[in-house]
Amino acid sequence: MVRTDARLERTDPGLVDDLKKVYESFDPYQHEVTDAPHSEVVTQRVIDSFLMTGDTDDICHQIEGLQSLGFDNISTVLFTVIDKKGMMREIAETVMPRFRN
Repeated sequence: MVRTDARLERTDPGLVDDLKKVYESFDPYQHEVTDAPHSEVVTQRVIDSFLMTGDTDDICHQIEGLQSLGFDNISTVLFTVIDKKGMMREIAETVMPRFRN
């Protein structure tokens, strides 16, 4: 079995090293600090590897990409969403049905 980091590296060369840089410089006590030291190594590429954006088709395509890398679950964080219940309802009605067995 090929490790997830090896699959990720094959799909997006260099991303694993970028993620390691963030991990090595991360200080949980500085997590939401605007000028935290680790913010200097967080690139747009790293951000894009964590965030799913777009319409339902875009989100589903991004999830399918993660599935091909061996991921079998994702989590949702709604810090800045005002209508959290509405967003969860929308995810449940539009995204989740595409991935039920």
